[in-house]
Amino acid sequence: MLDQPIESKSQARPQDSLMGKLTVEFIGTFFLVLTISMVVIKASDLSIVAPLAIGFTLTAMVYAFGPISGAHFNPAVTVGLYLTGRCPRSHVGPYIAIECLGALCAAVLALYMRG
Repeated sequence: MLDQPIESKSQARPQDSLMGKLTVEFIGTFFLVLTISMVVIKASDLSIVAPLAIGFTLTAMVYAFGPISGAHFNPAVTVGLYLTGRCPRSHVGPYIAIECLGALCAAVLALYMRG
């Protein structure tokens, strides 16, 4: 009984589905725009902190989500990757839409948090 191979059920991985890719694009864009919005508003007080916070956030998002969606997080990057043949045409519209939605949600939250 113990020497028989265990049968594993085939499960869809996030990187295999468009919905998984769009979810991580939303999350990555949301946190990037939220970070930018929160640190840049008072950048004169913390001149070195703003670029470091933005850079660290982007680095973390790329490492976490790059293998899943390619970590575009910006409609311009999506268009550029499409033009170079590294993003399928069928993904361009949904990617741009979800990135804009993530950015909008982050901006609304930043405005709410800043008062």
